[in-house]
Amino acid sequence: MKIKHADLKKIDNLYHEFNNLYNVFLDQLNRISNPVALEEILTHITELRKRLKKLRPTEFFDKLVAEHLMHSLNAQEYYAKYFTGTVKNYDKLIDDVNGKWLKYAKQNVKNYDYKSSWHMMKLNADFYGKLIHADDPKVQKVLEKLVPHIKKLVLDYGKKLGILPSKFNFDISLMPTHRQRSYYLPEINRLELDSNEFWCFIEKGSIHVNCMCAMRTMFHEILGHAAHKVHSAKMPKSLQFDNSTSYMLVNRPHKEGIALNQHPLIFDALTSIKHKIIFTKQDLKRIELDEAVTISNISFQLYFSYLKAKEKFNPKFKVKDELYKTTKNPGIARYYKEKPSYHDVSLIREIAYLTGLRLVSNIKQKYHKSKKINQALLSGCWSWKVLPKFIRYFHTEI
Repeated sequence: MKIKHADLKKIDNLYHEFNNLYNVFLDQLNRISNPVALEEILTHITELRKRLKKLRPTEFFDKLVAEHLMHSLNAQEYYAKYFTGTVKNYDKLIDDVNGKWLKYAKQNVKNYDYKSSWHMMKLNADFYGKLIHADDPKVQKVLEKLVPHIKKLVLDYGKKLGILPSKFNFDISLMPTHRQRSYYLPEINRLELDSNEFWCFIEKGSIHVNCMCAMRTMFHEILGHAAHKVHSAKMPKSLQFDNSTSYMLVNRPHKEGIALNQHPLIFDALTSIKHKIIFTKQDLKRIELDEAVTISNISFQLYFSYLKAKEKFNPKFKVKDELYKTTKNPGIARYYKEKPSYHDVSLIREIAYLTGLRLVSNIKQKYHKSKKINQALLSGCWSWKVLPKFIRYFHTEI
């Protein structure tokens, strides 16, 4: 899919360059609020938006790209102004970047899956006193033999579904446990896998590794992000999955929604693809329960972090009262003294996991009979506001 309007194509290229500058601006924000940097960023946004408003595209795809760019510029502008103190509406900022989320999160917190959470805790108790560090040299030798088998399963399954091209491959590095969480590097097609993803313990004198969490991460990063990169490679630059578009903000729900929706594929892959991965019923049950409480856990962490941010802005705001009002659980209400999982800056990016999961799940449910839905969802990294329109377009015009 290509842009037909010549001026829009130029703007799309310019916007791609601007995103690289916006990345530097975000890095500057992490150090100090710089009015010189803000002025330069706002000048670029104003110019790009002015050029977009002058366009009169006739092709529907061009109209979608223009709307996608406009939504992104508006959100980036508000983000820049908010964190330099020019505007102050935190809720507007979150909704601009991620879509409406608070009502959905509160409902999930209210309906927290306590049953699955308790079953998982009881299952985990069987490992207490047996867990060993993944950085142990003996464990590392086991992991070095195991990781290639997991990688092969993920590649074989992705190619079977048509999510990955037949010749696709990727580099993988096993990170020590003190590093940050796993992530995919699109520029060099490399997965940095956190060793903490492996549950390693001693069973009857031998090292046993539960690799289900590591496998889920590979499905997320490879069948999600890497596949998204591959299928978006021929799209306009602002829609490609690369380092530049990571700073668009409004496309993050689409990206993370795709990746989170690949998690349940693990269970089919383990039964439909030949592999040499050894796992127990207990290993499988643990990941099933973990997936069952995913929405509850994500929602609670985000909601609690949001309440703590509100308290930071308004010392009279009572986190304890709000928690109790939502959960009717006095035990959780006492949690109000704890530190939040995310501060007010990182929270904005993390909410994309929740809104993205809902966004992509709803689209897949609506188009569950379509043979083109996976290809449609993987074609471009769209603003959450424009994605549903593109999916309709893809099914009627492509």
